[in-house]
Amino acid sequence: MSYGADFATADPANAPLDAPLFIGADPFVWGAILLALAAALLAGYFWGVRTRDNSADAAHAIWEAIHDATRSAMGADDNALKGQAEALRKVVDERLGKTLKLAGGLSGRIKKLDDAIAGKGPVQPSAGGGQAPTRTGGGPGGDSTPGEAGQGGNGGGGGGGGGAAASAAASVTVVTIGCPTAPTSPTPPPTTPPAVGDLSHREQTDALRLAVAAFNQHWRDEPARVGELRAAHAELSNPGPAPKSSGHGKAHHGGH
Repeated sequence: MSYGADFATADPANAPLDAPLFIGADPFVWGAILLALAAALLAGYFWGVRTRDNSADAAHAIWEAIHDATRSAMGADDNALKGQAEALRKVVDERLGKTLKLAGGLSGRIKKLDDAIAGKGPVQPSAGGGQAPTRTGGGPGGDSTPGEAGQGGNGGGGGGGGGAAASAAASVTVVTIGCPTAPTSPTPPPTTPPAVGDLSHREQTDALRLAVAAFNQHWRDEPARVGELRAAHAELSNPGPAPKSSGHGKAHHGGH
């Protein structure tokens, strides 16, 4: 049977008429996939950079929040001062409460540790209760007078040494000048800290003014405070070097 010219001649290898494509996808589809992948990688990079920036700027945000609360308390009148001081304390507790709790629990113990390392601290009384009494005479009790010292030396020395000591003691003339004794200065009583009690409204207002002003004087130094916050954050986030295994555990188990 013969076919007309309208029918194409079949390829003997049964090859497709179009050019071969990778897994049969159009090049435009592959271009779109690669473009989407590049966009996702770029978006992930910018998100990571932004997250790091936000983490670093947390110190400045903490400083700014506390600074704003401090300025509000500084500008408050007498009637609103107590409320603004309480608001300042609340902001500090919300932003730095756990950090202050950690530092407060360590500060006193670190101070004692530093004093012990430096060799400072309360001195314990000795068992003897002070220096040993000075013996003024030659007798066994050590309480003889200067006039009796020659006799004690005469009795214990024996021979010519005793006679020489007796003659030397006899030739010593004790002269006492009669002058009034200088009065001893009275020992000042130990100072005791002022008792803590309830303040009047005026006293409380004055105390709040002083406390808020002192806090503001310390916190207003932005570079120093932000630097301290960032240094503390970096210190708490640093795991440090990995601990080295000493091998004692293996030796212990191996012995059993």
